[in-house]
Amino acid sequence: MTTWQYWSLQVRYIMAISSLGLVELVSLAINNRFTIANIAAATFGLLLILIFEGQRYKNEIKNQQRINLLRRESERDDLTGLLNYRALSQEIKALTQNRSIHNIVIGGLDIDHFKKINDTYGHFVGNEVLNHFSTVLRNRTHTAFPNHGYVYRFGGEEFSIVVSNHSIKEVYSGLQLIEEEMAGQPITTKEGITVFISFSASLTNHLNGEQLDDTLKWADKMLYSVKNSGRGWIVTDHHTSVKKVHRIDR
Repeated sequence: MTTWQYWSLQVRYIMAISSLGLVELVSLAINNRFTIANIAAATFGLLLILIFEGQRYKNEIKNQQRINLLRRESERDDLTGLLNYRALSQEIKALTQNRSIHNIVIGGLDIDHFKKINDTYGHFVGNEVLNHFSTVLRNRTHTAFPNHGYVYRFGGEEFSIVVSNHSIKEVYSGLQLIEEEMAGQPITTKEGITVFISFSASLTNHLNGEQLDDTLKWADKMLYSVKNSGRGWIVTDHHTSVKKVHRIDR
């Protein structure tokens, strides 16, 4: 699509400059200056314009491509390669404007006892754990909800998922399978250290007209209420005593 647009614009650009050259030739003919020397001069001038302006156009396209690349890189977490909060904000905006999207589930996730892993084994092992968790979470989410599931990292051991056009119950079941997989397959680090991983999670619906930060704050509040009473749980609006009508109390 990008290549087609590029060539389409370039062809139109060349045609516009060529038209100017044709106008110049007609002007020479009208003024009885239609000589070989004048024709050669007009043609040579036109060629120079095409060459220099064409190169300038290509440079502008390359600069825009670099800007787009930098923008995409700015939306990625350096360690895990996951999308970050900036990308999440843009994705939610796009989803809410898409008429084919009928609901959006947002989840907050937190690796259990991650500080203890860092304190016990060091930050290099901690980074391996983060990368392993990120890879499993991303792959399983994309597989379970193709074209509708996205994974983000907010920093540290905190992550978020966004799933559209699927119910909270479906996302809940998907996270349960991921939890079971991680519990049954501990990570073995490069140093041969075996680390078991579990996580806590909260799931909530992003309401129509609701600000993203408000939804995230609610998911965060639910998540930490779970972590304060026990870890390794996945909680949703429908599995807690907190009713959605109380969301105004955030």
